[in-house]
Parts: sequence; C-alpha cells; structure tokens
Amino acid sequence: MGFGPAFNNGKLQHVSCSQMNNFEACHFKWYAEKVLKKPSLQDWSWAQMGVAMHAILDQQVSAYLGQEPKEDDRLLPSATMEEAEKEVEWFDWEKYFLDHEIIDSEMEMVVPLGDDLPDLVGAADVVSRDAEGVLVVTDWKTGYGADKGVDIQTQAYTYMLGAIFDEEFVRFRRIYPRLPGEEKGWRKVEEYTVSRKDTERYEKRIKLLARQMKAVAEGELAPRTSPSDMCVYCDVAHSCPALKGEETSVGKMVERLKVLKAATKQIESALKKAAETEDLIIGNEVYGFTVSESWSVPRKIGAKKAGEMVYAEDPELFVANASLKISDEVAEKLKMMGIEVTQTGRRSFKLKNEKELKEAAKAAKKAETTSGGAK
Repeated sequence: MGFGPAFNNGKLQHVSCSQMNNFEACHFKWYAEKVLKKPSLQDWSWAQMGVAMHAILDQQVSAYLGQEPKEDDRLLPSATMEEAEKEVEWFDWEKYFLDHEIIDSEMEMVVPLGDDLPDLVGAADVVSRDAEGVLVVTDWKTGYGADKGVDIQTQAYTYMLGAIFDEEFVRFRRIYPRLPGEEKGWRKVEEYTVSRKDTERYEKRIKLLARQMKAVAEGELAPRTSPSDMCVYCDVAHSCPALKGEETSVGKMVERLKVLKAATKQIESALKKAAETEDLIIGNEVYGFTVSESWSVPRKIGAKKAGEMVYAEDPELFVANASLKISDEVAEKLKMMGIEVTQTGRRSFKLKNEKELKEAAKAAKKAETTSGGAK
C-alpha cells in the first residue's frame, strides 16, 4: 500500500489530506519532511497502536469480503499487535454495516487535480453503500478524542469519492472503536452528508492548497515557519529555521522557546534510542540508562501509616530512612510487622553522575589499553 514519494525528480507528484494538514499548520514542517526528506528524531512508538488497530480491522473487513488485506510495509512488534487485538476484540464492526453493501477496505484513491497540479491521493478505511443507496466512506479513529467536524480529511475524501463514482451525495463517517459508547458527551459515530455543491467548494480549497504546496516544493515560494504549541509533534523541529534567528523581540523569543522545547525532546528521544544497547560516551560525559530499585508500601496502608508503625518501634530508623520510597532497613522492619512490601525497579535515561563517569572512563581506558596491547 502506498503512492510512492510525494516529491520526486524536482516535482511534487501528489498531496494527501495529512500533507495538507501539515502544510496548513507549518509550511516548513511539510517541506522538510516531504521535499528535503530530513530524518526524524521523533519517537513515534506511541502511534504504533493506531497502525496495528487499523491493520487488524482491515484484516477483518477483507476476510468478510473474501479478499486479501492490502500489503503494509510498516513492521510492528508482535506485542503491539497482540495488545491491539485485545483493544478491538469486543468491537463489533459489522453492526455498523448491517444495511450496507461493502465495496472495499483500505481503498486507494487517486484523483488528478489538473492544471499541472499534483494528484490528490488517499486510502479510505471502508467504502460502502447504505440502504438509501448513498455512498459512505468510513474512517476508523483509534484515539479517544472525537467531534472533529468537517475537517480537511472529510472534504478531501468526499471530494475524491464523489469524483471517482460520480455521486450527487457522499456520506463521511468516523467510528471510534475504543470509545465504549457515550463518553464525556462525545459520540461514538460522527457522520456528515455532503452534496456535489459542497464538494465543489472543497475542490477550490484543495486546489488552492495544492498550488501553494507545489510552489513551495519547487522553489517558487519560501516555506514559512509557524511556531506554536504543536511543535512538540513536529518531526523536524531540530532543523527549524526559527532556531537560527537573532531576533530578540518577546514574540520571537516565545516562538524560539516552543521550537527549542520540541527539538530538545526529539534529541533526547534519539539519544535514548542510541543508548539502548550500551552507554554513550561523548567527550567527558556519559549518557545511558540507570535502573534504580526501591521498596514500596501497599497503597491501602499508605506511607504515612507505615511510617508511624516503624516510628513506634524504632524512632531513629524512621526519621533517618522512611519515605515514599523506603530503604531496605525500613522494608525489613515492616516485614517483621507483617506488612508485605514490594520491590520496584525504575529505568531512567540521564547524564550519569560523577562516580559513573569515572568508572566509565576507567573502563574505556582499560579497553583501549587492551586493544592496543592486542595489536
């Protein structure tokens, strides 16, 4: 499944609703990802669950249709797939299509925009026709937020389907498999029916965006930056031109701060990934993971109550050691009182302390000496 690179041989080949979303938010973000192809330092492991749930639902709909699921080159950990299966095992997707004729799952759509513009592309999760004969595109939303309204995806998908099938009306649905029903006023299903007149308006907006994107991609227009709180979701904040300016106005400094926060988060994420197998020795600094172990008291008893019990037996021991994360001595004392405590381990990534630095430097020097002697 896929449409190839968006930018190729100096030309913008295609645009999608996700690309248009990114472009509207910040020209540079889209330009750096799709045109410059800057490497991402962002850790998107949290998004794997959504990809896995989409894959499982596609498998189920494809099996219902008697066809093979679309191929997806995104490899996911088996643990993620297993967790995703648990997330959707209760979800009865078929009840949302009881009166529908299902046409396709993960249907790839390509609509030429003409006028030397790039094609508009997208993959519809499910395309069907309801009991009234209206064409319906259903989009699985695997997060918990709802009520997104008639956004660029709604506009692009209804425009594309209307053009491909030559339909007067197209219905767009969002279904939230992880919402068990009415929750905080959110609906589990959002539905919008649009007419040909609506899609004609959407077409104008889509073509305007495609024209601007083409101009930026092909060097006719400089990509602008739009620093905001959304920078934390940007893949390329570490390359943002907003970090290179010399401006000292309050507004510009606030923008730089937002991008710096995002860039710092990305760099830390990249360092964590690099240090998964062994510590990183950078000059006289060592970055790596440390596992700290501690004892914890049962929540139903609480630290305060446990501390009072220890204090009654041994005031000096409690004053010296008792806390939310208690010492081995206090843990032993609580065990003698019949309170079961648990030992927990916390894995954290950090710049290691002076003692660890010296030990790492000695180890590195020893390894270097051994290596030299071996020669």
